[in-house]
Amino acid sequence: MTEYEQVAPDPEYFYIFKRGKLTVIGFDAQHLVDDRRSLHECQQMLLDVIEHNDCQILAVDLSELGLVSSWVLAVLMAAYRKGIEVHLYHASRDIADVLQVTHLDELLRVRDNLLEF
Repeated sequence: MTEYEQVAPDPEYFYIFKRGKLTVIGFDAQHLVDDRRSLHECQQMLLDVIEHNDCQILAVDLSELGLVSSWVLAVLMAAYRKGIEVHLYHASRDIADVLQVTHLDELLRVRDNLLEF
């Protein structure tokens, strides 16, 4: 089994693991919803991780999110604009609809499961 390095400073809101060029992000939706003051702080932490950890491929686990907020979309688009390959996994029907309406599904790779990686 290959080891992953946990790079997230605060696993209460999300987790981030890194291995080589791959960075995996997942969210704890309950904490993000309950603590709105932390949204900007979480956004900045995620952007910092992407910027300073040689992220080339970003895999985002959306399984804990029923809906996706604008700050999450902003982080994903910031990664995409930096040339990072973005893969989204386990998007709910509502998230898939948002991605389709905004045409982000044409820029970001929406996957059903990790076996498609």
